[in-house]
Amino acid sequence: MTISVQVPMSFRPKPVSTTMILGEVLKTARMDQGMSQEELANQACLKKWHIQEIEETDSCRTFYSQEIKLQGAKRIGSLLGLDHSQFLSVKSLKD
Repeated sequence: MTISVQVPMSFRPKPVSTTMILGEVLKTARMDQGMSQEELANQACLKKWHIQEIEETDSCRTFYSQEIKLQGAKRIGSLLGLDHSQFLSVKSLKD
């Protein structure tokens, strides 16, 4: 038997950092390898509009969550031969 407990927002730990995707780095790497967004999307098992969003915006319109967008960016980076440190930036949220 599984018991599910909802934790009120006030008891959830606040994030101490956020990870930003440096889309321009991914776009430059893709273009340097002569790949179109569609070709990269096919290799990454994503749609072209996902590649566009990762490369061009900070919003999360075509992904279910920012975490899923981050996973997509990591997949793309790996396919392009990049280390995560080259296209991800971790920012502290502490005051």
